[in-house]
Amino acid sequence: MRSSDAWQKIGEDDPFFGVLSAEKYRIDNMSDAVLEEFYASGLTDLEPVLRRARTFGSALDFGCGVGRIAIPLSERFETVVGVDVSPGMLALMEKRKPGLKGVTSLDEAGGPFDLVHSYIVLQHIEVGEGYALIERLASLVAPGGLLAIHVTFHRDVSIARRMTIGAQQHLAPVRWSVNVLKRRAWNTAFIQMNDYDIGKVLRILTDAGFPTVELELTDHSGHVGARLYSTRPIGS
Repeated sequence: MRSSDAWQKIGEDDPFFGVLSAEKYRIDNMSDAVLEEFYASGLTDLEPVLRRARTFGSALDFGCGVGRIAIPLSERFETVVGVDVSPGMLALMEKRKPGLKGVTSLDEAGGPFDLVHSYIVLQHIEVGEGYALIERLASLVAPGGLLAIHVTFHRDVSIARRMTIGAQQHLAPVRWSVNVLKRRAWNTAFIQMNDYDIGKVLRILTDAGFPTVELELTDHSGHVGARLYSTRPIGS
């Protein structure tokens, strides 16, 4: 199953867990208090971006999901567009924040933007498609604007764990069997994890006109990555 198809299903079946994979965010476990905690975490993850932003005009949040980060962005930027392949997730975002615009593709987003942002999203997209998306996202940054994206590039997990993840990602019968063993619906969508070549990502950004890139390392349960920040020079 391609990542776009999987995310449309996740958006219908378990949208909050799809964003933050903790059991308390399973749709059957969500309470009002947990929901508020979920959305509050968006501002926490956004703070490093806000410290680096030079302007608060327009912003794009790619892979916005249910609006965990797009909503606090909308309270600080004049215009915000959230992009996500899941109509179900966009509907939840728009219900939470009426008036916040959500679209299902970059073709609908417009631009350029003073901030182009994506966090814990690209890792779930096939790498070949992801590189093209990074190039596209970089092209949408206005002069003087900030690009803030996140990729994973290493798995600090055992070989056995890597093989298990790979089997679930590429072999449907294995995925179905694991779902049944874990007492989930047999056709529960698998959240894939992909590692990028960080050198190739930097080359894409350099070629796109970003002369310097700041890296901030991340680690999500052994999936090591980096948040990359870069400002497009004025006049470029």
